[in-house]
Amino acid sequence: MNSRMKAPRSLFRPDPGDAPDRAVTRALATLSLLLALPYATPRCARLRVLEPLEPGAGLSFAPAPRSDAEAIGVVPIPASPPEGERPPGVARSDSEPRETTPDGIATAARAAQPEEEPSPTPIEDPTHRALDPYFEELRRLERGEPGVRVRIAVWGDSTVETDLVTAGLRRSLQRRFGDGGHGFVMPIAPTWRYLHEGVRLGTGAGWAMSRINGPLASDGLYGLGATTLHALGPLAHATVGTATTGDFGRRVSRFEVDYLEHPGGEPFELLVDGTPARLVETRGERARSAAVTLEVEDGPHELRLAPRGSGVRLFGVVLERERGIVVDALGVTNSWMGQLARIAPDHLAEQLAWRAPALLVFNFGINEARAVSQEFPGFDAYERQLREVLGSFRQRAPRAGCLVHGPLDAGFRDGTAIRGFPRMTPVIEAQRRGAAEVGCAFWDGRAAMGGEGAMARWRAQGLADHELLHPTREGATKLGAWLHSALLEEYRAFLARTGSR
Repeated sequence: MNSRMKAPRSLFRPDPGDAPDRAVTRALATLSLLLALPYATPRCARLRVLEPLEPGAGLSFAPAPRSDAEAIGVVPIPASPPEGERPPGVARSDSEPRETTPDGIATAARAAQPEEEPSPTPIEDPTHRALDPYFEELRRLERGEPGVRVRIAVWGDSTVETDLVTAGLRRSLQRRFGDGGHGFVMPIAPTWRYLHEGVRLGTGAGWAMSRINGPLASDGLYGLGATTLHALGPLAHATVGTATTGDFGRRVSRFEVDYLEHPGGEPFELLVDGTPARLVETRGERARSAAVTLEVEDGPHELRLAPRGSGVRLFGVVLERERGIVVDALGVTNSWMGQLARIAPDHLAEQLAWRAPALLVFNFGINEARAVSQEFPGFDAYERQLREVLGSFRQRAPRAGCLVHGPLDAGFRDGTAIRGFPRMTPVIEAQRRGAAEVGCAFWDGRAAMGGEGAMARWRAQGLADHELLHPTREGATKLGAWLHSALLEEYRAFLARTGSR
């Protein structure tokens, strides 16, 4: 080897003999390589610095221009989550429909929590009337009136999108009052965090989405679940079906598809268990909510949706049975309650009238504290918007009860110590006051956990995740059962107050 041969030059340190312009060029090339690496390597997805900090900022995707849909902001839904970012227990294969929660985990969680363990904290309702519309429907159900489906709609952030506390609540209620079906679900997971227990989702392909926290839909038409799916062409498809394991969600007697009828609409086909069932036309003179229902024999079934073009826009699919309790988990990760105001008021009224929930529940947590520091000049402005959102939903669903599920405890690591978020207490108090002022009941989730600092204890007991922001399945089952017990205690008081069983 020639001893005078130069050693390879570092990519990060230009040779002193380089001209200045060559050194700058080399530095820019190196920077470009470093910026591009996370996009080429899924395991490095968290290092993608060019993605927007606020969801939807700068992210847009326009399918073939279609009249009133041209300006709608959407982002394509990836076929699978980045490798290494899937939650434990989620199937690696995306080619087959999957159970979003393994039955072994769900069974263990059910076994860990007695059916009606008393709630550590009661529901607060100064009016003693906030939940009466819900209790009236429960009474009808218990009296055996035919065709009674008591629907609970729960809006929230990641705890709801992953169907954590809502799954525990659904199981407890359905065990007590009857399995009315899984309820509302997105036919394709809009993000890899979208995990629903007791329903089977196929991953599908060829879809984009808009959500209330971005990318934003310019027309404000997000559907009940605060997310709308846009077909990108005739190759798009999605499947949803009954669970194959577990105690709940294994039977369905009706599918209902919630979609947008609009001037640029194109048809989509529905197949039940592989057999063509209906071709649905979505073209209309104006944009409005629409729904199509398929009655099936009560039992296990699978529904497949196959758009004929890119003019198809879906809001969700419902799986129900003839009677019983239904809990719709309508979560959007990283969202906060004020973002629900982005749903167009008339559209919200259409969606609530279609679904007719007996109880509205709002369950937003740590993102509320972040919103106060980033979006509002102070807690007064936050509380004012909170009241406006709750009042808007109450106005458009006057026959529904209303409950604000206060934030759970949350923590962060400060060296070896675990500390609580300093703004969480005023957020909880603002939600308590706001709920009372608009006639909603309130349940203090953090107090049920044990108060400020409880997340550290829950983590030590295996009831909270390593991020100190969410309960585990076992912890969520406990919380869901406690909320059920708190509601049941109020229901018994309602029966005593109204002189009926």
